[in-house]
Amino acid sequence: MSILIFIISFLFVFGILVFVHELGHFIAAKRSKIEVQEFAFGFPPRLFSKKIGGTEYSINAIPFGGYVRILGEDGSEKNNPNSFSHKSKLVKAKVLSAGVVMNTILAWIILSFLYAIGFLPLIPGMENHKGVSQYFKVENIESNSPAMKTGVQKGDEILRVDEKTINNAIQLRDEMKHRIGQETKVEIKRNGQIKNFNVIPFKDTIEGKEIGRIGIETSEKIKSDSIFLAPVSGFQELWRLSVITIVGIVDVFSKIFTQFTISQDVVGPAGIVYLTGQVSQLGFTFLLQFMAILSISLALFNILPIPALDGGHLLFLAIEKIRGKDISIKSKNTVTIAGFVLLILLVLIVTPRDLNRFGIIEGIKKFLGI
Repeated sequence: MSILIFIISFLFVFGILVFVHELGHFIAAKRSKIEVQEFAFGFPPRLFSKKIGGTEYSINAIPFGGYVRILGEDGSEKNNPNSFSHKSKLVKAKVLSAGVVMNTILAWIILSFLYAIGFLPLIPGMENHKGVSQYFKVENIESNSPAMKTGVQKGDEILRVDEKTINNAIQLRDEMKHRIGQETKVEIKRNGQIKNFNVIPFKDTIEGKEIGRIGIETSEKIKSDSIFLAPVSGFQELWRLSVITIVGIVDVFSKIFTQFTISQDVVGPAGIVYLTGQVSQLGFTFLLQFMAILSISLALFNILPIPALDGGHLLFLAIEKIRGKDISIKSKNTVTIAGFVLLILLVLIVTPRDLNRFGIIEGIKKFLGI
């Protein structure tokens, strides 16, 4: 897959995540009767815009997320009742946290959809929820193979081999490889009915070793037992992934402050572009899983009390509430710029490592024909 497809995949995934995040701020501001000056899809140059109800809705040329311009977000217009700066700290907190909430909701919707339709997990543990079952089905059958001769069909769900439960291709392979020429009972489910076939594995040679095979290709999926349970399964997985992400974030910052090192698990924008492209090659359901994971990560990272992030602005509100007076705009801007610089430094440190370990530079050279 070319580097261009990697970039397109990244723009698709991250563009949606950023747009949904900004949509959260937009909805919260509108519901709080705060004037939204502009709600944009993508970034300039502008292709089209229309003003409706005091808000400029625009579509821009660079399809990478979007942005919201809110009256008074810079601390001005304090006397205007429709200004962000005029509102109470509770209202401000709702608007600031709305992007994080929307990213969390998006992740839940994606995961619920996946559990409703069935999918092959991208990471271990996604199947370990109550009301979620594993499905191991026949995807293709080789011509004149033992499976075809005995009546096994595409779509059959493999349940057992000689009374031993089978959940994946590795278990099936391990059961068959020592049964060359031996009649083997295979139990399957077809259209809700249980059927049994006696299959005799044929001899095949793979990597110099003789093994038994029955001539099928399989696919593995997990799925909620009912479409009505899918949202529950989605929430359970959302919670599990959130805990994993929080533990990872704590580990990263503990190493930064105690060992003055950045964990190898940290990837920057270049690494995310590469990983998104890699996952997109596996299929759409894998890309959706990765999008859900990124959406959770974006939400939890954004809520961190770091200046330049939503969590940093929430920290300002908390400090102002405790002090009983506002922090000056100049002080906020200074601290925010410092936080932004630190984030840029982090990216600059991580990016060369990503370029090296993922072979991105070589990929770019190949793409350019260098």
